[in-house]
Amino acid sequence: MQNRKRTDIMVWKEFQEKLEQDLITESDFTAEMGAYLQPLLCGEAAVPRRRKFLKAPYEIYEGTERVSVVLHCPDDDYRFDFLFDGISWKLAFVECITLPVYDMDIFPYTEFAPLGKKELHIRREKEITQYVYFYLKFKELVGREKALACFSDGKGEYICARSWVPFYSDRLSYIAYCAWYECRINGENVVIREFQENKCEVVIYNHIWRQMYFTVGHLKPVIEFSEYMDLFEFVWKDRAASAGWKVRFVYTDEYTSLIFNS
Repeated sequence: MQNRKRTDIMVWKEFQEKLEQDLITESDFTAEMGAYLQPLLCGEAAVPRRRKFLKAPYEIYEGTERVSVVLHCPDDDYRFDFLFDGISWKLAFVECITLPVYDMDIFPYTEFAPLGKKELHIRREKEITQYVYFYLKFKELVGREKALACFSDGKGEYICARSWVPFYSDRLSYIAYCAWYECRINGENVVIREFQENKCEVVIYNHIWRQMYFTVGHLKPVIEFSEYMDLFEFVWKDRAASAGWKVRFVYTDEYTSLIFNS
């Protein structure tokens, strides 16, 4: 990245003025991203977010094709990318993730630095987005019920549990397996509260599946939250039934509870 230039500073200053007065319009975004970014920055619901962005200290960088502004907010760093379309600067991305590959000037290049906890977000965003994409595509082709049925993986999951967890009954092996998998593979914060032959409870704190709907911009425009959660519940009901359980769900602001009963 090159040093900042005065023109780069003016790009951000002009955008700040519009942000402060809520005067950002569709023409301020690239055609590709306007539908996702406009709800993030415009209107009454975005007032707290705009205030956060306006108060944040920032750094400005000039890339080969973009001007990038990195805002250091209390909750995270946000990067605003602007592209010049030949007439004016357009906002192309608002991102909290920037891969650490900015120094590729010595080859062969082998130093792929880790990105800490954000690697989990990257992995889960891609997985969940793919889940939703295929569900919506199947729904378009064969209808909602048959689309849901395409995600019936319970029998396979039950075989995994019985194969990899030999210490308990088959039913309890599934509970231990699904809790371990959600924690270690999917990165969820999981606690087993109850572990009995006739009742088990698995609690997921700060549930990534639920949070992802609100933290990425591309899910809300394509699927309602209720249907998004229907997909989640269908998968878990199928898994529970395959292992001989019934499951119900309890949602709070802090956690998702899966309660398994005979």
